[in-house]
Amino acid sequence: MLDGGKDCQEEGTRSAIRLALDCDNAFPAPAADVDDALALVLALVQPGARLAAVTACAGNCETAESARRSRILLDLAGREDIPVDTGRERPFLADRRAHHRYLEEKSKGPDAALWENAGTRAPFWSGKKPRFRGKAHARLIREAKRRDGPLSPVLTGSLTNLGLALLAAPEIAPRLGRAVHMGGAFGRGNAAFSTPDIPDAVWRDVLRFNTLYDPHAASVVFESGLDLTMVPVNVTGRIFLRPEHARQLEGAVTPLGRALFPGVAAWLAFSMKRRGLPGAHMHDPAALAALLHPEWFELALMRVDMDRLFAGDNAFLTEKGKGPEVKVAVSARIEAVEDWIARGLARAARGDLAEDAGTDRMNEEQCELPA
Repeated sequence: MLDGGKDCQEEGTRSAIRLALDCDNAFPAPAADVDDALALVLALVQPGARLAAVTACAGNCETAESARRSRILLDLAGREDIPVDTGRERPFLADRRAHHRYLEEKSKGPDAALWENAGTRAPFWSGKKPRFRGKAHARLIREAKRRDGPLSPVLTGSLTNLGLALLAAPEIAPRLGRAVHMGGAFGRGNAAFSTPDIPDAVWRDVLRFNTLYDPHAASVVFESGLDLTMVPVNVTGRIFLRPEHARQLEGAVTPLGRALFPGVAAWLAFSMKRRGLPGAHMHDPAALAALLHPEWFELALMRVDMDRLFAGDNAFLTEKGKGPEVKVAVSARIEAVEDWIARGLARAARGDLAEDAGTDRMNEEQCELPA
């Protein structure tokens, strides 16, 4: 086993990590994960991190929608200075139209009733769509070539943007800092992603999230020689946002906190009532934690089985084989990660380390957390 590393926030030992968040943020769409949005918010409030850019990819939603929603969250946080760039709308070769059709249908299904008071109709979500002039892969190349410290990509969706950046400018690979990607599994395979609200056949034949969404782009990333840590569902599936954690957002004094709470509460209720979980899965915040607090994670070297990757088998991380080698988180200090998430949400609710955007405001809607 490998040592995850030292605490990046140890005073006097290391400067702030400069990171880019590449995400498929669908918040607060009905029946869509909230963890990309929370990873973005947590990146804003960490004293040991500096969020240099947000790049949008596809997965939980279309790329353009991820960019729009991420821009709104940053504006609510008063961080208009952080750029958001839109990535390639489609994978390199794969056809994901059926994937997005299913997600669209699910957002209008019976589970959507839980989002009736989730603030999805607040004016800032449906207002004028911002324009995005930059391209995500060009942003990653530009940020990688800057001289103010290496850029660490935190990749919580597909790997299309980074794959395209590495094809266009392969010289950036050794200039990037440690990259972290939430994706893959070892041992259990696709069963690790099964949820009672989605038929097994849909998981098997239709849905392809994160690494599997664009396997050809993923292969470029894996073969680039990048210092990459995978945080698979074996680990992230044990990390939850629990009711007591979400209450950190209740009574928030900032526009960002008030925008987050109703949607987070709806996803938490869905996760507990519909999926029978003790809370909401925090896949993507766990990836951010693995970058900023590597001492909380135990790592092992594994190989990427490329045949499994292209076959759509999420258990493409293996201990044996001839594929590219990557670091893989095999365990984590669950309580430490969950407490870190809760403390970060409390800072966001108070407005710590992010100026109050002071623009749009939530409608006064009532929202209750599950007991």
